[in-house]
Amino acid sequence: MGAHRDDERFGQQYELPNDAYLETCAGVGFLFFAEAMFRLTGEASVWDAAESTIVNLLPAAVSEDGVHYTYENPLESRGGRERWSWHGCPCCPPMLLKAAGELPSCLFAQQGSTVWMNLYIDAEAELCSVHLSLKSAAHGKTLKVKTAGAQEVRIRIPAWAHGFSLSVPYTEDKGYACVKIPAGESAIEIRYEADPVKIEAHPWVGADHGRIAVKRGPVLYCCEKTVEKWEEFDPVLSSDPPVLNGDGTVTVTTEDGEALTLIEYRRWNNNGPLPMRIWFRQAGWSGEPRDLSGWEGRLYRECKPEGTR
Repeated sequence: MGAHRDDERFGQQYELPNDAYLETCAGVGFLFFAEAMFRLTGEASVWDAAESTIVNLLPAAVSEDGVHYTYENPLESRGGRERWSWHGCPCCPPMLLKAAGELPSCLFAQQGSTVWMNLYIDAEAELCSVHLSLKSAAHGKTLKVKTAGAQEVRIRIPAWAHGFSLSVPYTEDKGYACVKIPAGESAIEIRYEADPVKIEAHPWVGADHGRIAVKRGPVLYCCEKTVEKWEEFDPVLSSDPPVLNGDGTVTVTTEDGEALTLIEYRRWNNNGPLPMRIWFRQAGWSGEPRDLSGWEGRLYRECKPEGTR
């Protein structure tokens, strides 16, 4: 949130430098803003944006040992960044606590006889006369609903989900799968796939022109690497798809045959001040700035196989 570090201000449209300040507090503010926008609009797309902040930026602001913090969450680093155990302006750590305290109210919502499921985080909730339980399953998630009367349950269809389906009939509205359930107990199987994919930015985002990043579901990946000079850390990726490893990392290959290991962005800067990169040059990828087909209302999208753009 905010492209320029001076005054943490916004720049021109599509001005999205990867070394932007991206303060932790701004991410927390965005979570509260998204919650308000959802209550105003009922649009699932609000949570597609907020979910990225929840699973990437906010946990990245805390070290894995839980005692060091960072205010800046850039999308690239030339090295030299260290987390703080204390800072003279101690605003971000308490803001993280505010976000954690608010998160439960973002998971589900209710208005009259309609219930919304917004985020894919295992949880249980009691909303008036409705009890909800969301648990992980082999195929995706299982949502159990116990209600005293008939309800409409709206399940968000994530923008990142491949092959989304439910075990019951549904209609679609504002990015939600709408299910009518009777009084009593019901179980809805939510099926989807979330394999690692390459994504591209809007052609007018100059910082990422001709580049791709890797996501798995809402989770963003990065690469940390020791190099002599920053300019040496700008490989060109081959057309091979990213591969998920058993430890949760992802492997991508370069045109030179090198295998790069990517870690979840939330884990960066836990092994010393290493150079870090998210956006990579992609072989054969130009991102033609005059071709805006399919970009209406979108800032990022999954890269299609070569020849099918």
